Amino acid sequence: MLSRKSLVAAVSVVLFLGACIPAAAQSLDELLPQIVTYKLGQSRKAMESVQQLVVQAARNPQQRADMGKKLAALLSNPEATFECKDFVCRQLYVIGTPAEVPALAKLLGDEQLSHMGRYVLERMEEPAAGAALRDALATTKGRLLIGVVNSVGNRRDAAAIPTLKQMLAGDDPALAAAAASALGNIGGPESLAALAAAQAKATGELKNVVIDGYLKCADELLASGKKAEAAAIYQELYAKDQPARIRMAALRGLVAAEPLKTAAVLLEMVKSNDAAAQAVACGYVARQMPGEEVTKTFVAAMDGLSAGAQVLLLDALGARGDATAKPAVLAAAKSQDEAVCVSAIKAIGMLGNSSDVGMLSAAAAKGGRSGDAARDALARLRGADVDAAIVSAMNNASADVRVELIKALAARGAAAAVPSLLDVAAKDESEAARSAALNAVGSLATEKDYPTLVQRVVAAKTDAERDAAGKAVAALAARMNNKDPSSEAVIAAMGNAPAPAKVALVGVLARIGGDKALAAVRAAQKDVDGAVQEAGARAITEWSDAAAIPDMVTIAKSDNERQRTLALRGLGRVISAPNTKLPAADALGLYQQMIDLCKRPEEKRLVLAGVAEIKDAKALDMATAFLADDALRNEAATATIKIAKAIGASKPQAKAALQKVIDANVNDALKKQAQDALTRGR
Repeated sequence: MLSRKSLVAAVSVVLFLGACIPAAAQSLDELLPQIVTYKLGQSRKAMESVQQLVVQAARNPQQRADMGKKLAALLSNPEATFECKDFVCRQLYVIGTPAEVPALAKLLGDEQLSHMGRYVLERMEEPAAGAALRDALATTKGRLLIGVVNSVGNRRDAAAIPTLKQMLAGDDPALAAAAASALGNIGGPESLAALAAAQAKATGELKNVVIDGYLKCADELLASGKKAEAAAIYQELYAKDQPARIRMAALRGLVAAEPLKTAAVLLEMVKSNDAAAQAVACGYVARQMPGEEVTKTFVAAMDGLSAGAQVLLLDALGARGDATAKPAVLAAAKSQDEAVCVSAIKAIGMLGNSSDVGMLSAAAAKGGRSGDAARDALARLRGADVDAAIVSAMNNASADVRVELIKALAARGAAAAVPSLLDVAAKDESEAARSAALNAVGSLATEKDYPTLVQRVVAAKTDAERDAAGKAVAALAARMNNKDPSSEAVIAAMGNAPAPAKVALVGVLARIGGDKALAAVRAAQKDVDGAVQEAGARAITEWSDAAAIPDMVTIAKSDNERQRTLALRGLGRVISAPNTKLPAADALGLYQQMIDLCKRPEEKRLVLAGVAEIKDAKALDMATAFLADDALRNEAATATIKIAKAIGASKPQAKAALQKVIDANVNDALKKQAQDALTRGR
């Protein structure tokens, strides 16, 4: 039942909306005759005006009373249509008062309008509304009576309990079921006793409804703090002869009412061979069974459980977050069963602390599923001293373990560890550790670390290390979001750097971008060292914006086949990139240059893919030209159809192009697409 408070809130919203609508031009007295004969499909103008008046009157007691009286009179008007009376009930739902109860009560026996009468009476808090519904229990029959019973239950009308008890004991199963549900909603000792007695006699579907009502009464007892009384009912319904659905509902109540006592029940479920029961029990252990004693109860049973049950219980113990379970979890992490070991390691991530760093990092270094779980656990460990413990552990760890510790610092976002990581990157004997440290620094470093990080590119001992350092510099530069100052430090470092470092730094400049970086990359193409020249050309082909387009065209015209191919790919990427925003004519001009430079079908397909995205008639000419190419005919047809639709297939240029597709030796599906576009003109 909608409470008066909820109704006021709802009306407030309606009032706000009503304030946005012009006030009805006619009075209620003028409008009522217009709605009496309303039928579905006719103009609702008069009804909408009445609705506006109702909204405006909702907070004025005198207006509500006057309007409610006049509207209620239509309910007994023989000329009023069903649609009119339905509408009136909906308005009385908003402004109805006890004075309208008699008129609404008369609807309860009406086959068409009974539900609308209940709709209004059910929400009214006034005793008169409840009395009207109770009276109807004796005057209505069949489905109308069942509806009234439902309303009485929804109102939680305790005065109706005697009548509902009689119905529950009667011979009509449908009515008895409705009465059982209503008694469950009403609750209280009398309803509880009636439903308890009915359990022994009820059968079939009625028994299920009776038990549902009985459970509702138990839930009410629990909510009111009567845990022992509620637990007695839940225990009764958890009996083995009850259906599984009822037992699970009763178990939920037992867990809430008596968690410590219910631990034994859940433990038996965990020990069973029923995987579904084990999962349910462990779900409760994880979330709804507080206290160290509960943890100890389940930890004590760990060794005797099957591997599957151990996995579920370990997950639950981890979710509990109770460190009491940690010794048992650490023991389980040594299990020969991989699934048990993995679950235990995951749990340590939630239960452990800095003292577990060594064990987890060693497990991570071994790899496999347990290694993945250990990495995740290291990232999850809680405690202000965990990051420091990881840094400290790096001092005496083997190289493979050190790598895992470094990865953990990155995963944890341990920015305070950057100095230590830079030290590892500079001095560690292990290339894997140096590279891992540089990767970590790339995500953790701040602007003050930038110069040092750039120097790590120059000082790197291997290509892999240089690549890691370069990526770290580029990642940090991206976060700094200031291209020219970022590139200046890199350019300065290139001055006296050995050739391998220059190659790496040129790659960094390509990732940073900007005018100064582009100028330096152009200069690198003229370096005395061939590898640096190659790096400069490659950087140009990887450039992210239109500034390098002329350079790419130049490279695409070169005799270096590899560079030429990369340049064509770079041109295709940049011309079509959303951030390039080239005018259509300029883009088509560049695509034409690319066509002239293309030697292989795959290069021409790249051009066609870009041309197909240009909404311009001249793009059609470029696409249709490829219809004569046996290797590209179908791709050309696809591009032509797409462009024609984009510019409008009814235009002369588009129609001519589509006809060329139809006349060409393309597959039947493409011919049909072209014909459909031509026929529809779009």
